[in-house]
Amino acid sequence: MVSGSARREHATGVDVIVAGDLGGTNCRLLLAEVQAGQVVVHAEQHYPARDFPDFETILERFVTEQGIESGIASACFAVAGPVRERRVALTNLPWTLDSEQLEQRFAIGQVHLVNDFVANAYSLATLSETDYHILQTGQVSGGNRVVLGPGTGLGMALVSVKQGTFTVLPSEGGHMDFAPLDEEQADLLGFLHRDSARVSYEHILSGPGLVRLYRYYAWRHGVETEPVLQTDDAPATISRLALTGDDPQAVLALKLFLRIYGSCAANLALVGLATGGVYLAGGITTHLIAALDESDFLATFNNKPPMNELLETMPVRAITTPRAGLLGAAWYAGNQ
Repeated sequence: MVSGSARREHATGVDVIVAGDLGGTNCRLLLAEVQAGQVVVHAEQHYPARDFPDFETILERFVTEQGIESGIASACFAVAGPVRERRVALTNLPWTLDSEQLEQRFAIGQVHLVNDFVANAYSLATLSETDYHILQTGQVSGGNRVVLGPGTGLGMALVSVKQGTFTVLPSEGGHMDFAPLDEEQADLLGFLHRDSARVSYEHILSGPGLVRLYRYYAWRHGVETEPVLQTDDAPATISRLALTGDDPQAVLALKLFLRIYGSCAANLALVGLATGGVYLAGGITTHLIAALDESDFLATFNNKPPMNELLETMPVRAITTPRAGLLGAAWYAGNQ
């Protein structure tokens, strides 16, 4: 719950902001202020998204629970899906958000809707060194940055930083065509073509993609998949079995997943000329930090001749805080 001091600030008219990170499973909301460019959090609540008919019902509950009696200065909600004309239909929930409707219903000064990876990108303006795990030190510079990470889908964003000003460019680059690196990956592409005429990186680098990789190896080795795939959360089960080494198909699936992840990250780094750093985000990345360290991710990332030397100079970091999207959305709301 919000603190008593925060309640008094509401009453005296100090600007407060609401930020949200709306995923396919959870809807997370934050009550905060931005002071001297940094996010000061007053309260945070998580709600199971599929238990509610729409986002407005969740927001109304949050506002009531936090005792927000005066108008909200601004809000920013990070959503999985492309934002068009201040509206967005969520990719993984039957919800549509409209900025103007939210402003009117909740007396919010201004509502911003941003792609979830745009919010992750803006979090780079407020995260500290303790919020990162360094995979490659590189040569830190003030150049462009890129952010990507697998989840229900594959999110991407590009960041330009000039004189301390962050400009984030949204991207749907996760839907780029998958490019095999060797015969095994070409065989995987053929396997995936059985179910899809077009195979993108998101078909592989996502929770459902990890399941597809598991199916691929089970098919190659004649192994029954149902005991694993009938679990409540098959991607989580596969990653757990891979990390413990208890299922050979899961081990192979995760190894290939991280190898392709490295190649895809390098492709984006070259597109964005990310001399300022490559940032890996999302819950799957956070869960796989130890596996990333031991995998072929970096070897594949740095193997893009004739650009190997350039890629080796790029810092590569994994964002370790699960609040990155929320903090990025709050930062954006407070700095517009």
